[in-house]
Amino acid sequence: WFNKIQLNAADLAEIAHKRLLEPTSPEGETALTAALADVKRNSRAWDALLTDEQGADESDFARVYPFSPALVDTLVALSGLLQRERTALKVMAQLLVTGRDVLQVSDVIPVGDLYDVMVEGGDTPLTDEMRIHFAIARELYRSKLRTILLAEHRLTEADVATSAPGAIAPGAPASVAIFFTDDRLVKTLLVAALAPATSALRGLTASRLAYLNHGTVATPIPGTEVTAVLTKVRSWAQQVGELQVGDGQDPVISLALSGVDYNSVIERVRHEDTAGS
Repeated sequence: WFNKIQLNAADLAEIAHKRLLEPTSPEGETALTAALADVKRNSRAWDALLTDEQGADESDFARVYPFSPALVDTLVALSGLLQRERTALKVMAQLLVTGRDVLQVSDVIPVGDLYDVMVEGGDTPLTDEMRIHFAIARELYRSKLRTILLAEHRLTEADVATSAPGAIAPGAPASVAIFFTDDRLVKTLLVAALAPATSALRGLTASRLAYLNHGTVATPIPGTEVTAVLTKVRSWAQQVGELQVGDGQDPVISLALSGVDYNSVIERVRHEDTAGS
C-alpha cells in the first residue's frame, strides 16, 4: 500500500521550480536573478505580482519566475473550479511551450495568458453553475469583446490569425501588436470575473490590471501605463454593459457574467431616453 501525500497550493511553487524552472547553469541563474531585480525596480508592479493568499516574498517569486505568485495563485483558484484533466503544473508547462520562441528572460508571463489555456482550453467546470459562468465568459469574449477590439484596431480575424503575442507575422498590420495587448487585458478581466475571490484579482483596479500584465502595455512616457489602461477600459465599457468602471483615478473594474444581454435591452428602450422622460 502507498500512503497518500496531500500537497497544498503553497507546495506548487516548490514543485514547479524543481520540475520546470530550476536554472540549468550558473549563467542562467545569474540572468534570472538580474531579470527579477529589474522587475522589483517597479515597486507598484512588484507589489501587484506578489499578491497571493500565502503572502509571497521575493524568494517565492524567484522560485516561480517567469511566472508570478499572483499568476500561480490565480492558476490554483481556476484549477479548483475545473475537473483535473490537466494539473496546474501541466498548464505552466503549456504556457512555457507556447512562449518558447518569443519569451525573453526579462518577460513575466501575464496573468491574462491563463484565459486561453484555462477557460478556452477545454477543461470542464465541476459544477453546473460554473459551467454556465464559463460558457457566458466565452460567449462574451467571442461575440462582444473580441469583436470590439478587432473593430477598434480596424482588423479582421484573418489579420490576427497568423500572429501571436510577441510574434507578429511579417506583413501584418502594425495595429496587430496593440490588439494582442488589449486582448490580454480583456482576458484578465474575464479571469477575474471567474475567480473573483483570488487575492490578486479581488477588487481589481486599473493599476493592478496593468501590473498583472507587466511589460505588455507600452506607452510613450514611462509610468503612464495605468492611465493608458484606464482610457482603454472606459472606452470598452461604453460599448459593453457588463463592464463596469468605478470612480477615481484608480477605480475598481468589474465584469458581470450574468448572461443578460444588457446592450439589446438598452436598445429596445432607447426611444424612452428623452429629456421629457
